[in-house]
Amino acid sequence: MTSVLSADLQQLFDRAFAPLEAAVAAKRIPGGVLGIVDSNGHRIVRAIGSAQLVPKQRPMTVETWFDLASLTKVIFTTPRILALAEDGVIDLDVPVRTYVPELRLPDPVIAERVTIRDLLSHRSGLDRHDHAWILNPSWSREASSRASSSAATRSRC
Repeated sequence: MTSVLSADLQQLFDRAFAPLEAAVAAKRIPGGVLGIVDSNGHRIVRAIGSAQLVPKQRPMTVETWFDLASLTKVIFTTPRILALAEDGVIDLDVPVRTYVPELRLPDPVIAERVTIRDLLSHRSGLDRHDHAWILNPSWSREASSRASSSAATRSRC
């Protein structure tokens, strides 16, 4: 039974991977990673193409980091938050500290007043996040965090 399921999963994966493979071959995109997990936890992940073209080509791997930036908010977070608001579990217009009392931000006034609606609308008054790790793809996440912390400390001096 498992071998049949694995064969079915492989066939499904191959069908799903074909458009990505075609897009890379046609040079419409430099590369990509696709993964599928079935209901039993079996998974297949494959990378194709390049993760970076400039200044030096770097191959795509299943370990490649992707900066989804605000896409994660639009695709995952916002719909869930709106569902919670619709169900009356949360109120978009009360301070975030109502739900996360330990919230700390560089500006204590913003930390005290910012609402979920403000965060979702990019009108919180917070600075943009640091892009150090995007601009330095060879850095580890730890090195990027150290650089960001160091820059934040310098900017407060």
